[in-house]
Amino acid sequence: MENNEKIALLNEECDKYLSHLERSINRLSADLAPEARERYSKPDSQAIDIQKIIARNTSKFSLYDITDNTDTTIHSSKRHPKLHAALNKYQAVSEMKQCLSKGNASPEDKLKDFDKKLNESRETLSKNLDSSAMKFMKNILHVLTAGLYSKSTRDTFQFWKTQGEVFTENVSDTMKIK
Repeated sequence: MENNEKIALLNEECDKYLSHLERSINRLSADLAPEARERYSKPDSQAIDIQKIIARNTSKFSLYDITDNTDTTIHSSKRHPKLHAALNKYQAVSEMKQCLSKGNASPEDKLKDFDKKLNESRETLSKNLDSSAMKFMKNILHVLTAGLYSKSTRDTFQFWKTQGEVFTENVSDTMKIK
Protein backbone atom coordinates (compact mmCIF):
# COMPACT_ATOMS: atom_id res chain seq x y z
CA MET A 1 0.00 0.00 0.00
CA GLU A 2 1.33 3.41 -0.91
CA ASN A 3 1.97 6.02 1.75
CA ASN A 4 -0.68 8.36 0.34
CA GLU A 5 -3.26 5.55 0.58
CA LYS A 6 -2.20 4.92 4.18
CA ILE A 7 -2.58 8.61 4.95
CA ALA A 8 -6.09 8.62 3.46
CA LEU A 9 -7.09 5.56 5.50
CA LEU A 10 -5.60 7.00 8.69
CA ASN A 11 -7.46 10.28 8.12
CA GLU A 12 -10.68 8.33 7.70
CA GLU A 13 -10.08 6.38 10.93
CA CYS A 14 -9.27 9.59 12.79
CA ASP A 15 -12.46 11.22 11.50
CA LYS A 16 -14.58 8.25 12.64
CA TYR A 17 -13.05 8.27 16.10
CA LEU A 18 -13.34 12.05 16.41
CA SER A 19 -17.06 11.80 15.58
CA HIS A 20 -17.45 9.14 18.26
CA LEU A 21 -15.61 11.34 20.77
CA GLU A 22 -17.74 14.37 19.87
CA ARG A 23 -20.88 12.39 20.68
CA SER A 24 -19.31 11.23 23.95
CA ILE A 25 -18.25 14.75 24.92
CA ASN A 26 -21.76 16.08 24.25
CA ARG A 27 -23.27 13.27 26.33
CA LEU A 28 -20.74 13.59 29.18
CA SER A 29 -20.93 17.39 29.29
CA ALA A 30 -24.57 17.11 30.33
CA ASP A 31 -23.23 16.62 33.87
CA LEU A 32 -21.52 20.03 33.91
CA ALA A 33 -23.06 22.80 35.98
CA PRO A 34 -25.64 24.75 33.96
CA GLU A 35 -23.47 27.89 33.89
CA ALA A 36 -20.53 25.96 32.45
CA ARG A 37 -22.72 24.16 29.92
CA GLU A 38 -24.07 27.48 28.75
CA ARG A 39 -20.57 28.94 28.45
CA TYR A 40 -19.39 26.04 26.25
CA SER A 41 -22.56 25.73 24.16
CA LYS A 42 -22.74 26.85 20.56
CA PRO A 43 -24.85 29.97 19.98
CA ASP A 44 -28.53 29.10 19.45
CA SER A 45 -27.89 25.46 20.33
CA GLN A 46 -27.66 23.06 23.25
CA ALA A 47 -24.69 21.27 21.69
CA ILE A 48 -21.29 21.83 23.22
CA ASP A 49 -18.75 23.80 21.19
CA ILE A 50 -15.97 21.23 21.33
CA GLN A 51 -13.28 23.74 20.39
CA LYS A 52 -14.17 26.02 23.33
CA ILE A 53 -14.14 23.23 25.85
CA ILE A 54 -10.93 21.73 24.43
CA ALA A 55 -9.19 25.11 24.53
CA ARG A 56 -10.11 25.37 28.20
CA ASN A 57 -9.07 21.76 28.85
CA THR A 58 -5.73 22.28 27.05
CA SER A 59 -4.93 25.20 29.34
CA LYS A 60 -5.22 22.78 32.30
CA PHE A 61 -7.68 25.16 33.99
CA SER A 62 -10.84 23.79 35.49
CA LEU A 63 -13.87 23.87 33.22
CA TYR A 64 -15.59 25.89 35.95
CA ASP A 65 -15.09 29.60 36.60
CA ILE A 66 -15.26 31.37 39.93
CA THR A 67 -18.58 32.84 38.77
CA ASP A 68 -20.16 29.37 38.51
CA ASN A 69 -22.29 28.18 41.41
CA THR A 70 -19.88 25.32 42.12
CA ASP A 71 -17.10 24.59 44.54
CA THR A 72 -14.08 25.80 42.56
CA THR A 73 -11.59 24.18 44.95
CA ILE A 74 -12.29 20.85 43.24
CA HIS A 75 -10.85 20.76 39.72
CA SER A 76 -13.34 19.68 37.06
CA SER A 77 -11.06 16.77 36.12
CA LYS A 78 -11.84 15.26 39.54
CA ARG A 79 -15.58 15.86 39.18
CA HIS A 80 -15.83 14.72 35.58
CA PRO A 81 -12.95 12.29 34.90
CA LYS A 82 -14.69 10.64 31.94
CA LEU A 83 -15.32 14.00 30.27
CA HIS A 84 -11.68 15.00 30.72
CA ALA A 85 -10.54 11.63 29.40
CA ALA A 86 -12.72 12.10 26.30
CA LEU A 87 -11.39 15.64 25.84
CA ASN A 88 -7.80 14.42 26.15
CA LYS A 89 -8.48 11.68 23.61
CA TYR A 90 -10.06 14.18 21.23
CA GLN A 91 -7.06 16.46 21.56
CA ALA A 92 -4.61 13.58 20.96
CA VAL A 93 -6.43 12.33 17.86
CA SER A 94 -6.72 15.88 16.52
CA GLU A 95 -2.96 16.28 16.90
CA MET A 96 -2.41 12.93 15.16
CA LYS A 97 -4.64 14.10 12.30
CA GLN A 98 -2.64 17.33 12.05
CA CYS A 99 0.50 15.23 11.56
CA LEU A 100 -1.10 13.78 8.43
CA SER A 101 -1.94 17.15 6.94
CA LYS A 102 1.37 18.99 7.23
CA GLY A 103 1.47 20.81 3.91
CA ASN A 104 5.06 20.54 2.72
CA ALA A 105 6.15 17.37 4.55
CA SER A 106 6.73 14.18 2.61
CA PRO A 107 4.28 11.29 3.08
CA GLU A 108 7.01 9.34 4.89
CA ASP A 109 7.57 12.19 7.35
CA LYS A 110 3.83 12.55 7.90
CA LEU A 111 3.56 8.85 8.74
CA LYS A 112 6.59 9.00 11.05
CA ASP A 113 5.13 11.98 12.90
CA PHE A 114 1.75 10.24 13.11
CA ASP A 115 3.37 7.08 14.51
CA LYS A 116 5.35 9.10 17.05
CA LYS A 117 2.20 10.91 18.20
CA LEU A 118 0.30 7.60 18.34
CA ASN A 119 2.94 6.10 20.62
CA GLU A 120 2.91 9.19 22.85
CA SER A 121 -0.89 9.05 23.09
CA ARG A 122 -1.32 5.30 23.46
CA GLU A 123 -1.99 5.42 27.21
CA THR A 124 -4.49 8.27 26.87
CA LEU A 125 -6.33 6.55 24.03
CA SER A 126 -6.58 3.21 25.82
CA LYS A 127 -8.55 4.54 28.81
CA ASN A 128 -12.02 3.04 28.96
CA LEU A 129 -14.93 5.47 29.23
CA ASP A 130 -17.65 2.85 29.57
CA SER A 131 -19.95 3.00 32.56
CA SER A 132 -19.87 0.23 35.14
CA ALA A 133 -23.13 -1.15 33.75
CA MET A 134 -21.70 -1.28 30.22
CA LYS A 135 -18.52 -3.00 31.44
CA PHE A 136 -20.69 -5.52 33.29
CA MET A 137 -22.76 -6.20 30.16
CA LYS A 138 -19.63 -6.65 28.05
CA ASN A 139 -18.20 -9.08 30.59
CA ILE A 140 -21.46 -11.05 30.60
CA LEU A 141 -21.37 -11.22 26.80
CA HIS A 142 -17.76 -12.43 26.88
CA VAL A 143 -18.66 -15.19 29.36
CA LEU A 144 -21.72 -16.22 27.32
CA THR A 145 -19.66 -16.29 24.13
CA ALA A 146 -16.97 -18.39 25.79
CA GLY A 147 -19.63 -20.75 27.15
CA LEU A 148 -21.34 -21.15 23.78
CA TYR A 149 -18.02 -21.75 22.05
CA SER A 150 -17.10 -24.33 24.67
CA LYS A 151 -20.48 -26.05 24.30
CA SER A 152 -20.10 -26.25 20.52
CA THR A 153 -16.51 -27.51 20.57
CA ARG A 154 -16.36 -29.61 23.76
CA ASP A 155 -20.01 -30.34 24.55
CA THR A 156 -19.88 -28.46 27.88
CA PHE A 157 -20.55 -24.89 28.98
CA GLN A 158 -17.71 -25.13 31.50
CA PHE A 159 -15.13 -23.28 29.38
CA TRP A 160 -12.72 -22.92 32.31
CA LYS A 161 -12.15 -26.66 32.44
CA THR A 162 -9.55 -28.37 30.32
CA GLN A 163 -10.55 -31.08 27.89
CA GLY A 164 -8.89 -33.57 30.24
CA GLU A 165 -11.02 -32.44 33.19
CA VAL A 166 -14.17 -32.73 31.11
CA PHE A 167 -13.13 -36.20 29.98
CA THR A 168 -12.36 -37.30 33.55
CA GLU A 169 -15.73 -36.07 34.82
CA ASN A 170 -17.60 -37.71 31.95
CA VAL A 171 -15.81 -41.01 32.52
CA SER A 172 -16.39 -40.81 36.29
CA ASP A 173 -20.08 -40.07 35.76
CA THR A 174 -20.35 -42.96 33.33
CA MET A 175 -18.62 -45.31 35.79
CA LYS A 176 -21.14 -44.36 38.52
CA ILE A 177 -24.08 -45.50 36.39
CA LYS A 178 -25.29 -48.93 37.48
